[in-house]
Amino acid sequence: MKKKKAKIILITLSAILIVCLLAIVVSIICVVGNKEYVKFDENKLINASKSLVIVDNSNSKINNPTNSGKKYVVLTELEDYTKNAFISIEDKRFYSHNGIDTKSILRAFLNNLISFSFKEGGSTISQQLIKNSHLSNTKTIKRKINEVLLSLQLEKHYSKNEILELYLNSIYFGKNAYGIERASKLYFNVPSNKLTLSQSATLAGIIKAPNQYSPLVDKEKCINRRNTVLATMLENKYIDKEQYQNALEENIEVATITNNDCYDCYVDGVIKQACDLLNMTPTQLENSELLIQTYLDEKISKDLADTIEKDEEKDIHGQEISKSAMLLDNKTRGIIGYFSNNEDFLYARKQIGSVAKPLAVYAPALDLNEISPKSPILDEPTNFNGYKPNNYANMYYGWTTVDKAIEKSLNIPAIKILNTIGTQKSREYLRKNGIKTTKQDDNLTLALGCISQGVNIIELTQSYATFANDGEFSNASFIKSISNKQGIIYTHTPSVKKVFNAETAFLMTNMLCDVAKYGTAKKINQPYQVACKTGTVSGNDNANSQAILCGYTTQHTFTVWLSKENLLTNQTMGSNQPTLIAKKILNKIYNDAPQNFEIPQNIQEVTIDLDELYKKHRLIQAHNLLDPKKTVKVFFSNKNLPDKPNYLQEKKNLIKAVYDGKNVTITTESENCYLYRVCEENKELLSQDCGRTFVDRNIECNKTYTYILCDVFDCQKANVTISIPANQKQKQEKNKVLDKILNSWYL
Repeated sequence: MKKKKAKIILITLSAILIVCLLAIVVSIICVVGNKEYVKFDENKLINASKSLVIVDNSNSKINNPTNSGKKYVVLTELEDYTKNAFISIEDKRFYSHNGIDTKSILRAFLNNLISFSFKEGGSTISQQLIKNSHLSNTKTIKRKINEVLLSLQLEKHYSKNEILELYLNSIYFGKNAYGIERASKLYFNVPSNKLTLSQSATLAGIIKAPNQYSPLVDKEKCINRRNTVLATMLENKYIDKEQYQNALEENIEVATITNNDCYDCYVDGVIKQACDLLNMTPTQLENSELLIQTYLDEKISKDLADTIEKDEEKDIHGQEISKSAMLLDNKTRGIIGYFSNNEDFLYARKQIGSVAKPLAVYAPALDLNEISPKSPILDEPTNFNGYKPNNYANMYYGWTTVDKAIEKSLNIPAIKILNTIGTQKSREYLRKNGIKTTKQDDNLTLALGCISQGVNIIELTQSYATFANDGEFSNASFIKSISNKQGIIYTHTPSVKKVFNAETAFLMTNMLCDVAKYGTAKKINQPYQVACKTGTVSGNDNANSQAILCGYTTQHTFTVWLSKENLLTNQTMGSNQPTLIAKKILNKIYNDAPQNFEIPQNIQEVTIDLDELYKKHRLIQAHNLLDPKKTVKVFFSNKNLPDKPNYLQEKKNLIKAVYDGKNVTITTESENCYLYRVCEENKELLSQDCGRTFVDRNIECNKTYTYILCDVFDCQKANVTISIPANQKQKQEKNKVLDKILNSWYL
């Protein structure tokens, strides 16, 4: 039975292998037949005389030590163990195959088949060199076929040692270091011909994933990877046991890198964007003669670096945490400054916490006219069909308003509003604002920034810039233009897309300015208008994972982001360290205060009745007779103004008039209204603030009086009519005459 199953599996795998081989053959024929085959070009291989030039916004060459002093290293200058470290871990049959290692390809194919993935590629050193110099990074069958065919040609034109030399001079080692010479000086501050065995193994281990195995990113992972390289060298008999043991015991001492003197994290963004725009690999770009002009502001970038490096915030174990800051020019959408002490952070996708609330909840609801800044909302523990969210520290404020909920970053009101507008609408607004979501995000946790794919710092910063630009979104860019010898081949022109109307953007901005004055971001404390929102993502074991501040002025949009999964102290929150860092940055970049935000034409300031708001939880306009202490002025969109006063609602006995034989007493159930008296078509104003009781002492006999109660807008009226009988008046007169007679007799 077991033999039968094994036979079936073997036949199945063989059939799959045959089908795949046939598909590859057909694909090769199609590629060659359709002239999609990329020609081998020796000029595309590394050339020490060619080099990419990157300049800042003033056309000054960016001073980045990792991109300076380009040097081509001859293979014979290197120690044997240095060369063998790369061969052993990357291509152990390098000297025996013809550019294609069929055993490695077959092994990779079977492993991918078993795991239902395409993680392994089985690429030789020759293939890696061809991919980096001739092809793009796209994972397609066409690219792989071209890679194979070009590798075969490479092996015909160059010896093995020449290929290895070209490879070592072009491979990427992280932090914008291309080639072994730059990497040696970057990480160990030694020339490549002075590398130790341990250092050589470290560099060979880095190239698989520089953002994971760099000693500047994760030293523990780096050491483990180095040890793996040393083990393969021992296994392949490139070193003996004594060399192996000594290298294991050698400590990895990384050279000190002063980030203030370079812009490597900014350049990371430039290179990634340029490669995407031009469909090139980093090696191809590095060995081009292109000129890239960026939006980099040298002073601002140094200010960001200086502020981040001087910050002393640590994790729960007292270790370094990831700290990043980005500054965007609102007009050009150019990224004028970016700094991070974590080279992997720029495109890392993380959860964003409460900074999502304006983007996913409040601005969409304002835009749909579902809320206004003073809309009343009940903040209390709420069960949303089994979902029972909490506010921070389980604090609830009862009846509150939208603007106060934003100031305090309350969770329940945000979730209630999202529940009203629906997650589909929210996701639609997020998509238009450059933030990707999936069907997994169709739930109310979206209000709290739970986005399945996460958000990176570029996406978050450019989405907040939408508020600063009247609701218009455009992608942020590191690059202003790209030129070759013939001229400009790319210019960044912001493609504007309307996300929110201008009124929504202003109302959101106005509320976020209050967050910076009175709310969770009040520590930023500036004398000019700055709009801010804080966010904190909690982790496990009473620790946080992310602490974020997003903000903007009329000139710039900025993000400060502290990160370390489940290791930030519970005091590292958006309202604390990120806000204080942002304050220091703003103090450095603004010599003159930026202008205030302009009020759009369709915004008006309306006075509302606070008694109605806080006692009856109704948002209505106040009339001009109210005590100013009982009113407040609030900005509203003309499309969503609060109702006018409706004090005279239809009620029984709203107004009564009673004649007691002398006077008429009028009682009402409403306050702060006009009271008129009409007699024989003569209308007389008795009171502009009648309260609940009024006595009319000026009456005449045999007349009919009508008392009219109306509000300041005269939108509703209530009236009562009373007639004064003639005999009642005559009796009064008779009694007066009788009294006079009696009094005269007495006297």
